[in-house]
Amino acid sequence: MFQIGKKYDIEMIEEGDELGSTIVQIYPDRTITKVEGSRIQIDDNGKTVVINTESRNFVRATLRE
Repeated sequence: MFQIGKKYDIEMIEEGDELGSTIVQIYPDRTITKVEGSRIQIDDNGKTVVINTESRNFVRATLRE
C-alpha cells in the first residue's frame, strides 16, 4: 500500500474545537521512511513521526505525483 521513499499528503483528525467541530490537519509532501504493518514512519520536516493507519484519526494518504 505505502511505498518507502515516496511522498504523500497525509490527513489526520486532530482534536475538535470548543463547538465540537472536527479539525482535519493536512501534512503535505511527507516522505515515507518505514512501513510495519499498519504503521508508517514519515519524515516531518526533520522529525520522525509514526502514524497508525488503522487509527480512527487517520483519514487518508494521497500519493504525490
